[in-house]
Parts: sequence; structure tokens; C-alpha cells
Amino acid sequence: MRNYGRTSIHEFLGDLIVYRNLVPVDTRLPSLNELREHLEIPTGFIPRKGKPEYADVLTYILQQARMLEAPDVVLKRLIYLGDTRMNDGAAFTNICRASGWNGLAFIASETEDPKHVEVIEQAEGALYLANRWRAIYEFDNFRREKGFQLDEQTTVIVDLDKTALGGRGRNDQVIDSARVDAVRRTVSDLLGNVFDPAEFQAAYSCLNQPEFHPFTADNQDYLAYICLILSAGLVDLKS
Repeated sequence: MRNYGRTSIHEFLGDLIVYRNLVPVDTRLPSLNELREHLEIPTGFIPRKGKPEYADVLTYILQQARMLEAPDVVLKRLIYLGDTRMNDGAAFTNICRASGWNGLAFIASETEDPKHVEVIEQAEGALYLANRWRAIYEFDNFRREKGFQLDEQTTVIVDLDKTALGGRGRNDQVIDSARVDAVRRTVSDLLGNVFDPAEFQAAYSCLNQPEFHPFTADNQDYLAYICLILSAGLVDLKS
């Protein structure tokens, strides 16, 4: 094992980070609330990653970010790096549709299965699905073979939680631990003495998997509500 020392997302992204609530760290870039009227997004509605409105907001922010350093450059291409076929795949497709950009997406989730890569070609661009994070090197070769340029007209989106910070299935345990601890405290505070930690952990571990993303939407808030219902005994996990 090699230790490469400590680093931070800021080291390669700077302040060009957009939080889940669609508020950029760089205050020169517009936030969701500043764009609501222009993009016709209702007050109080915060679109999730897989929603078309999310793509509209992010496309606008990306265009503004490009203008900070190259006001005369028009974006034409998108590289997307993520970890879930459902949410990241949907976000990638929607952003390509909203922007009209040609795109390539690398989506990985490490498993113990034999190495496998699947390429899904679609009108908006290709999805390169892999069960090894090291396959990103092969993805770069794939990009070159397709003649997909990496230049000033190309924007890159990097998912954070289980892509840049801790690759899903490889070194995402710390992220999972922090998430489950936060949800456990929330449910425990609400249920008090009837809270069963073992029962909660079993439900959370079962439902916090990609196969249940169509149900949970890979949303920790939804998962907390579901675990609360299960822990309160209103519904049995097996049902």
C-alpha cells in the first residue's frame, strides 16, 4: 500500500464546486435562487441530480464558469465522472440535452466480480460503465479513439462524494460511516427508547445499495425517512 499524503478537492477544482443545493462556492457564479426566474424554476423547489431542472441550472453555471477565464470560448463538449448508473447517468444525459454538448461519461463502482466494461451509446453521448476505477485509463484511450477533444471548449464535471473523495466500492467506507451515523442519530432522536440500533443498521445496510436506487433515489434524506418508518414498526423490511 502506498500513502500519497493528504490533499483536498480544492487542489484540482479550486472554488469551482457546486453544493447539492446548487449554490457554488465561487461567489462569482450564480446560485439556484439567482437563476429561478430566468430558468422558470418554482420558489422552494431544489431539483435533485436526475431532474431536468438540475441540468438546466448546472449548464448555466458551467457556461458562466467558462466565461470567468475565457469569455470568448463556447463550450461544446462534456466529460462526466461519476459512480452511479441511475443518478449520474441521468444527470449526464440531461445536461447534454439541455446544453446541446457532445458528451462522454465514465461511471465506475468497484466490485469483486471479474473486470467488466460496458459502453452504452446514446444520442447524447456514450456512457462508459466499469467495475474498476482503474478503468479510467482505458476510458481515456476510448476518448482518444473517438476523437473526443480535451481543450478549452470541453468542460469536466466530477462527482464528489463517491467519486473524487472515495470511489464507490473501493474506499468509500468513511463516507458510508459518516452518513449512517448522521441518519442513526436522527432516527434515534425521533424514536427515543423504542429505537433498535441493530434493526436500524440492518435496514440501512440493505437499502443503501445501488439496486435500491430506483426506490430511494440514492437520497440520504429519503433513506432516513424510510429507516424511520421501519424502525417505528409501521412497515416490516421483508414486506
